[in-house]
Amino acid sequence: PHLDEPARRVTVPVVDGTRALTEAVRIIGEQDIGLDDIGLRRPTLDEVFLALTGRPADDAPTDTPADAPTTDQGAQP
Repeated sequence: PHLDEPARRVTVPVVDGTRALTEAVRIIGEQDIGLDDIGLRRPTLDEVFLALTGRPADDAPTDTPADAPTTDQGAQP
């Protein structure tokens, strides 16, 4: 879980979002905890990339493979 105290927000990554959200609402209700909002959000592609590789997508290697076709726009036929 990630706690953002200034924003008064708790974010919890889960595998089965719908089931986890339903269970969270049930438990929160049983504990008589007040909520302003609760929701389910799917991860962005950038978040998935970071989770899989451990680095932001902006840091992804941009090397062109040696056998990739290239164009030389300055060359004359």
